Amino acid sequence: MFELTLSEFNVILQIFNYYLNEIWKMKKRLSKITLTFSLFLTLMSFVMLRFDIFPEVYSYVYLSIFTSLLFILNVFIIKKLDFNPRIVWILLGLGVFFRLSVITIPPIGSEDVYRYLWDGKLQTKGINPYLYAPDDKALVKMQSAELLKKMNFTYLKTIYPPVTEVIFAASYYLFGDWLVGFKFILLFFELFTLLLLLLLLRELKIPDKFIGIYSLCPLPVIYFMIDGHLDAIGLPFLLLSVYFFLKAKRLSSYIILGLAIAVKFVAVLLIPLYFLKERKWKKLLPAIIPLLVFFLTYLIYFDSSAKPFETLGLYLSRWYFNGSIVELLKFFTGNFQVAVFAARIMFLVTAGFIYFSKMEPIRKLFYVLFAFFLFNQMVLPWYLSWLLVIVPLNFSWSGILLISLSSLTNLVLFDYKLHKIWYLEPWIMWVEYIPVYLFLFFEFRKSKAISLG
Repeated sequence: MFELTLSEFNVILQIFNYYLNEIWKMKKRLSKITLTFSLFLTLMSFVMLRFDIFPEVYSYVYLSIFTSLLFILNVFIIKKLDFNPRIVWILLGLGVFFRLSVITIPPIGSEDVYRYLWDGKLQTKGINPYLYAPDDKALVKMQSAELLKKMNFTYLKTIYPPVTEVIFAASYYLFGDWLVGFKFILLFFELFTLLLLLLLLRELKIPDKFIGIYSLCPLPVIYFMIDGHLDAIGLPFLLLSVYFFLKAKRLSSYIILGLAIAVKFVAVLLIPLYFLKERKWKKLLPAIIPLLVFFLTYLIYFDSSAKPFETLGLYLSRWYFNGSIVELLKFFTGNFQVAVFAARIMFLVTAGFIYFSKMEPIRKLFYVLFAFFLFNQMVLPWYLSWLLVIVPLNFSWSGILLISLSSLTNLVLFDYKLHKIWYLEPWIMWVEYIPVYLFLFFEFRKSKAISLG
């Protein structure tokens, strides 16, 4: 555990005190007291991770759940209050401050970042990361016992798309295996995400205060700044594509979307949305350009012996976690493969219904992403960052609840860290998903959002 010195703790309190003083100037007494106290508890929770008081996994799990529940309260107050422009910048500053407060903490909930470092290391030595698994005998001279010990699935070749591999290589070239250096790269992408969100809020004439939904959410703080997950790289590409599309810069939008897909495949869900907005022959552009850019990025790593989609195929055919519909279908059918196939068909039907509905484009994007995660076989908390980044543009309590309550799945880390058993208790999913589906039902009933034109 990275221990915090007393002087560092005093600096944190002094900076945070400035932010609280600004919030305290708001008019509604009860709301400002609640928000101030909640944000203070959130910061102290993050700072607690830097004190060697409890075993790190216990601190990580319980504080992730606690800060997620506080986040629900914070969102309620943000939605209720009117903020002046100065306070909006305070919300942004607090978000950045939260991220900086934990950036030096080593990964706790996931070992994925060590694979990023490994892939970067290979590339700086001129080795294609898609050619070998880390424990391959061909890499015996490259293998570091310490790094291999920290990685998971060392018998599998890398699953990560080309744009992320380029970032891994750049990080290793600049910082070597220094984890904090890689996290600073993620922080740069996070700042870009916040800037683009603010631009999109103004473009869509949505109050700036909703930037607080992303900036104050513990999900990016925990999973990007502590565990170092690569999703932070893809979010600004997604938002930039949407921004260019809204500004009628369609070619730029489609090229950027191709890069977003080459970070994480979920971004492909934007293609049908763009396709339906174009007219006549121009419908071909959003269907061709992003996918062309996506495949061109793989040319950087082209090798006749490489199989860049090999591990992805294994992932889609074998792994599942926290997928509500898949788990339900598996319970009734008794067959995982049948459950996954049925869930994918259900998603395609649901997505088609949403795409052709009367909803506004941003609302369509939100609900298609929402459906994707409800029907997906793997719903790890950091995956939901792709949904979180759209929530400020299309507010939804069901989305807020899914993002927040997904922190309950961290309870699997107790058995995983102690016994290497990865098992999600059914009651956790019940507690996580029942409120989500209830709020989703009432939201659709109230708005009639899926009526067809």
